Amino acid sequence: MKAIYKREMFSYFTSPTGYLVLAFSLFVSGFLFVKTNMNNITDAGIAVFTSNLVQFFSLVTYVLLLLVPLITMHLWSEEKKNKTDQLLLTSSLPVSSIILGKYLACLSLFAINVVIMLIYPFTMSFYGTVVWTNVFMLYLGYFLLGSALLSVGLFVSTLTESQFVSAIITFVLVLTMFLFKVFTSTVNIGFIADIIEWFSLFSRFDAFVYGFIDISTIVYYL
Repeated sequence: MKAIYKREMFSYFTSPTGYLVLAFSLFVSGFLFVKTNMNNITDAGIAVFTSNLVQFFSLVTYVLLLLVPLITMHLWSEEKKNKTDQLLLTSSLPVSSIILGKYLACLSLFAINVVIMLIYPFTMSFYGTVVWTNVFMLYLGYFLLGSALLSVGLFVSTLTESQFVSAIITFVLVLTMFLFKVFTSTVNIGFIADIIEWFSLFSRFDAFVYGFIDISTIVYYL
């Protein structure tokens, strides 16, 4: 597993993929951060960051629609295209170790992105009050949501040898999961809406937005 993990991390940062993913994510999240906080700085000079952070994360989850396909599209489809998947499957490594190594690599890239995003609350702490417990809950929820979606992207990558097809299917699946949340919030059809909401990854993120730990949500993401 360790060898697979190192190989995948090496491939992220010896090609443009890792840098493009980080640049894209941080550019969009930085733009959204400025958009949700600029009025506080220009008008009052003091920012009570909690409400702005909630608004920021409600927008930045949209980034996952593109970020997840970009991170995961090559993980297994590239192996199938280059015919190296058979070498891996016939090696002494168990399949679970191969998959886990690849998953931990893409998860590490996502974690790097999340850690860099911590600069936002640290920046705002110079201008006003930051409730760090809320910050922790939002970042934890965002990381868990992204982690769950990455596993979906990795699974899709095993179905095709085309990175483009893998990215498109992953995008459609993640978008569908997001629309589950929109559907349940706009259409009241009783227990059916409750069932869809229970399965919705994005709806469960709301628990972290409201600032409390929902153990069932954490277990569901894991």
